[in-house]
Amino acid sequence: MKRRVHLEVITCAATEADPEGESEIACGTQADFDAEHLTIYPDHVTCKRCLKRRQADHGFSVREKP
Repeated sequence: MKRRVHLEVITCAATEADPEGESEIACGTQADFDAEHLTIYPDHVTCKRCLKRRQADHGFSVREKP
């Protein structure tokens, strides 16, 4: 089974003092994800919950142009 690609929302950008920065998964899933299962690009997201949250936050679907 192929894992879904989730939308990673950057909440605090990386700085010299904190090179990791902070981020969260749009759908709220709590798990350890490999880099290939996270993206900041909405066009690459395959998680339905992440897509629904994006649509609710922005008022349009990720797949359609505003």
